[in-house]
Amino acid sequence: MTQEELAKRTGLNVGTVKNLEAKTAGCTLDTLIRIASVLGLADQFETLFVVSPKSIAQMEQIATAPRLRARRIRHQ
Repeated sequence: MTQEELAKRTGLNVGTVKNLEAKTAGCTLDTLIRIASVLGLADQFETLFVVSPKSIAQMEQIATAPRLRARRIRHQ
């Protein structure tokens, strides 16, 4: 598949595809998923986003736990 064809199928600019291939630019998760889908590799993401099963009691405990804020760092 050419860079032009990949760009057309993903809705990206050809320049974006060229930069990604040359490793001169990063990309967003959206862009990565679009490219993976066109290349037939979207199922590879399943292993990245595995949700471990929890009991109902654990889910309720998480939902009712107080949220903690990170401490601010004061610059001097």
